[in-house]
Amino acid sequence: MELLRVDSEASRLASFEAPRRSVVVIHPDARSRDAVGRELASFYEVSDYPDIESAAVRTKATPAAVLVADTAIANSDRLQALPRLRAEKVFHQVPMILCTWAQKQGRPGAPIVSDADAVVDFNNRDRDLIGLISRLVDRRVEARWEALAPSPREALKRTLVAFEGITDLIATGDALDFHNIGQACAPVLDAVKQNGYHQIFEGLANHNSFIYVHSLRVSTLLVLFGYKLGLGDDDLMTLATAGLLHDIGKTAMPQALLNKVSPLDPTEKIRMRDHVLLGVRYLSKAPDVPSGVMAIAGQHHERLDGTGYPDGLQGSQINDLVRIASVVDVFAALTERRSYRAPMSAAQALSVMSNNIREKFDQKFVALFRDMLLSSGG
Repeated sequence: MELLRVDSEASRLASFEAPRRSVVVIHPDARSRDAVGRELASFYEVSDYPDIESAAVRTKATPAAVLVADTAIANSDRLQALPRLRAEKVFHQVPMILCTWAQKQGRPGAPIVSDADAVVDFNNRDRDLIGLISRLVDRRVEARWEALAPSPREALKRTLVAFEGITDLIATGDALDFHNIGQACAPVLDAVKQNGYHQIFEGLANHNSFIYVHSLRVSTLLVLFGYKLGLGDDDLMTLATAGLLHDIGKTAMPQALLNKVSPLDPTEKIRMRDHVLLGVRYLSKAPDVPSGVMAIAGQHHERLDGTGYPDGLQGSQINDLVRIASVVDVFAALTERRSYRAPMSAAQALSVMSNNIREKFDQKFVALFRDMLLSSGG
């Protein structure tokens, strides 16, 4: 009964993940539809139709985006095709991408079609279709943040800007300004204290930047957990900033590895583990990163039984801040969708941590975290 209560409360608190999103592809040629489907398979499920009419009638659930081939639009229909499709309820707020094969077909350019959010030339080998869809979807998700209360709205907006800024800095090799990270995370503390943290989780739903989503979920859950444990503001800020930064090394990992649709093989697992060292190496460039933040970034994959990485620490070698962070990080990861698996429920994740792999975590903090979930649903 308690596990059912955990899931009931946590569904509002942290288990926000929507079902795997689909993309609608409209193209009169079946082989072309299959080609697009294969390109999107690592991130989206694809529903394909030969024409706009079929898509309008048969699509029942709102997709993440619609890809329409120019060849699916009659010459006489070029101005009204997409507006007509968008008039359907399931497509009303959905990004629409016009796909052209203009060069191959010897045409000078894309047809004139109104209401397209973007145009993609399928003969461009450098196209990033998943990236384009993700950006269009995220733009609409972020626009909805304006309707949130001030603290969660600012938490989402500021941390996203800070996170994207760090990604750019890593690419150039420049050090981060930790003061800016603290300013970005300050609204997270405010949202927790004002009982507005639910809106942070709601605002993250359907956002495609999964490293950012995971990082802000961990940041918010860490602050909430620390607040319930009675920690002071300095420690709460350490937890907030550490949560946002703990996986920053993953932004330097290959996208093919991050989005792989099957579990990583042994070699790929070793490669993925490098994200810890990459993150620590980068954070070490900034002279003012607190020791607690560095410890969580470098040790959140260490386990009490010594089976973790990168250093195989065990027992008393792992301090309480890291023990708390590892519980929250694993809970967040298990309850999030990955390209190769569906998310667990909160109850399932806690059961795994309490039973299947209990020797890896401080069970005192696992129990306290469960109690926090039960007491924080309102």
